[in-house]
Amino acid sequence: MLDTIRANTTSRGTPIIPALHGLYSRLDRPARTLLRVVCGLTLVTHGFPAIMNPFDAIGMVERLGFYPGVLWSPLPAATEFFGGLFLAVDVLTLPAVLAATVLLLATV
Repeated sequence: MLDTIRANTTSRGTPIIPALHGLYSRLDRPARTLLRVVCGLTLVTHGFPAIMNPFDAIGMVERLGFYPGVLWSPLPAATEFFGGLFLAVDVLTLPAVLAATVLLLATV
């Protein structure tokens, strides 16, 4: 049974179109890199205006329940901008993604 669990956790599963398995395996790494860079640059683009004026979001932060807004307002700006930058250049990727996920879940 343990061998079955190991086999299932280490395999990537059956491709949607099995005949294209070679193409899938060649494009796996570039596609992941492209997705990471696009998501990171999207966060940087969205966070840039906020980082230029970090106290502009005081009202939004206080409506979310974080008081005082002056203290908490720069945090989303820094998380979006620097987290996106870290994600795009593949530095501290996991902490950047976790911080961005928490931020976006809190704002939703």
